[in-house]
This record gives sequence, C-alpha cells and structure tokens, in this order.
Amino acid sequence: MKPFLLRGEIEGRLGIRSSAIPHARSSRQETRRIAAKAFLGYGPYVGDVSAETFIEPESLLAVQGGTLFYPSAGSDYGDFLTLFHPYLESFVFADLYYNFSSNLNRFRRWSDCGLIESQIVGNAKARVERRRTDSGRTYRFVEPAYLIDVYASSKTKRRFSVTFRRGFGQYALREFAPESVNVFVHRGDSTGEGGSNVFYLSNKWSHIEPCGFLFDKLSTKLVRNAIVISDGSNTQIPFLKERFGATGAEAYQFLRSETFYFADRSFRCAGYLRSRYQPTLVWAVEQR
Repeated sequence: MKPFLLRGEIEGRLGIRSSAIPHARSSRQETRRIAAKAFLGYGPYVGDVSAETFIEPESLLAVQGGTLFYPSAGSDYGDFLTLFHPYLESFVFADLYYNFSSNLNRFRRWSDCGLIESQIVGNAKARVERRRTDSGRTYRFVEPAYLIDVYASSKTKRRFSVTFRRGFGQYALREFAPESVNVFVHRGDSTGEGGSNVFYLSNKWSHIEPCGFLFDKLSTKLVRNAIVISDGSNTQIPFLKERFGATGAEAYQFLRSETFYFADRSFRCAGYLRSRYQPTLVWAVEQR
C-alpha cells in the first residue's frame, strides 16, 4: 500500500466519483494529508493506539459524512465515537437496557467535544417487561426511546449527532432508510445469558420474523461501499468467525489480499481495531 492516495487513485479503487465522497472534494494536499495520517496510524480516529488500531485510508474516505449503526452496543460506544467522530455525521447505538431517566453523563464521558443540543424522545423511564402471548409463550417488550445528543468538535467545530436508542436492535434496523448506513458494528455479543442471541451477520432463519435473514435486511440499509466491523460473534459467515488464534494485526496481514463473498456483498479485510473480548476486524464491504 502507498503511504497516501490521491483522489484519482481513490476513485479508481472504489469505482466511484470523488464528488460522491464527502470531504473528498478538498484540495489534493488535504486529501493526501488525511490519507497519509490514516496509513501511518496517527490520525485522530486511532485514539492514540496505533499499534492496536488501523483502517486503510481508502475505506475510511469512502464512508466520510455517513452514519454508523451499532445494535446491542451496551457501553461499547466510546472507542467508536473517538475513532470515527472526525469523519462521520451521525451515530446510532441501540440496546435493550439503556436507561435515560438519570445519570445521562455516562453516555458523554468519551470525548472533550462540546455538547450543544440534547433531547429525549419517548418514555425515559420505561423498563423491559416480560409478557405472555395467548398461547402461553413469554417474550420481552420495551417501549422504545431515544437520547439524541448533538456535539461540535473542539478542533474543527463540525457538528455530528449521537443517538442512543433503547429497544431491540432488529427493530432499530427497520428505521433506517435504504442505503443509509455507512458503518455497521457488531461485537462482544453472544447467544447465552446477557447476549442478544440475534445474528445480524447471518441469514439464519428465525420463527421471530424481525430476527430472520437479518443480513439480507441489513444489506438493503448499507450503502454500496460500506464498512462492517465484527469480532466474529453471533455470525454464521465463516470468514468472519475464523481468527486463527491471531491478533487483529496478524489476522489483517493474513486476510488482506483475499476477497470473500456472502449474499450480495463482497468482503475484503481493511483493518483492525483494539480488541474488546477478541480481535475486531474491519471489512470493506461492496455490493456486487
């Protein structure tokens, strides 16, 4: 890989016009600066952990100005806000157990960016309930609610929004317009106690309709050139699950030259992030 990519090179590799990439219309010098910082691993998005975090610059440039969606996120949002807030315009984190009735500062400890607007939409105090169908089957129910914060970068003054959505991630996915998600994240999940048992990166059948064939549903929400971030949890896609007992950096070096395919998308390993429970890989995902 070259230490920087000019706009023409980015266009050629991605197959899209630079005018379609927010911020790619900047000067050649600025484009070179952003890409070089990404390649060398000291851009603001690496969070000063360059040995543990790397994203190929052309993949990062392709999603600028877009939206990140992370279902079943829990408290795992700080790294992603630190990493992507200089480049994305909106973030949506969904979790069944978010509580907006008190101590909202716990959602805001990740950054020194200035909070300029905030609102709660929905019932802030609602809790997860156990309900029963007429046939006797029990299920969980929660009234959705949203904490919507708007920040301004202390360095660039650029604004971006952060939404925490209380509720089921599969229903949050339904709320996105087609081709509106640029970065999709799912990691640290499980099928056991405390896990969602939801397979977003799979076309697994489920008797509960919103949970079935979720990758096909997700693919309609992803832009043509997107990023998918996964640690291999809750997926039936083999190449996302296999880690060969390696670190993220080692897995990236092993996988980076290969292109994999699932459903209507191609996958190419484009980087790695700091591990949470196991190595987290970044995939450049393109519609075929």
